[in-house]
Amino acid sequence: MPVRDNSPSDDARVLSYLAVRRALGLLGIVLPGALYVYARPLGYGMQPSISEFYHTHMGDFVVGCLVAIGIFLIAYKGYPRQKGEALSDQVVSTIAGLGAIGVALFPVVPLDLLACPPGAAFPVADTDPLRTVTCPVQGFVTHWTAFAWIHFGSAAVFFVCLAIFCFFLFPKGDVHPDGRIDWQAPNNRIYLICGILILASIGFVAAYAVSPPETQAALGRYNYIFWCETVGVVAFAVSWLTKGKLRRGIAALVGEATPAEEG
Repeated sequence: MPVRDNSPSDDARVLSYLAVRRALGLLGIVLPGALYVYARPLGYGMQPSISEFYHTHMGDFVVGCLVAIGIFLIAYKGYPRQKGEALSDQVVSTIAGLGAIGVALFPVVPLDLLACPPGAAFPVADTDPLRTVTCPVQGFVTHWTAFAWIHFGSAAVFFVCLAIFCFFLFPKGDVHPDGRIDWQAPNNRIYLICGILILASIGFVAAYAVSPPETQAALGRYNYIFWCETVGVVAFAVSWLTKGKLRRGIAALVGEATPAEEG
């Protein structure tokens, strides 16, 4: 299997790839961070999950970040598939981007919203009494099950694709002569840890979904789903910032010389 050339280059395409990777990483850091600041320091109250902030003042922010992540992923070309490789950067990133957009366009709907009369309005939460949501039009509830499947299915596809990048695509910058991935390389260790954390976040959310209601209620008091999602999103961010050679970019901005990173 050919080894990809990851040496520093001023080629416009290389710089474009790095910029997209950094943008994706920064969005992944900003999304849960801003929601936490809104919920805790600003005192508007936590929501059960990242998606459920859609029904607060931060709804537009959540949708904007997810759509931006989706568009960046769809636009990302990455390395072309080499002979003998089963996965293509562009195909996996496009699927991940569609998943992120699907999460944004089909948000979770609180059960209270489904129960209220069409056209009426109700406060989102006691901690946010000024924010009201209009109840869905007649017939919306009929489609709730389908919307939920699209939402959670899109989220699963998104996270699985991010794990594929960490385990198979990003580490190919450092391989042994026989083509095996060198997991001892510094950046590859980061990708491996991030991939494990992404899969762990999926597993813990799945375990919650099949747990008894009393267990869900107990975990919900600690915003279990929000923190599981945050772990996965931050791991995604760290992996893309690492691949985007963020440290080298910061050094260039401040005029410092740093050794070339690999990976």
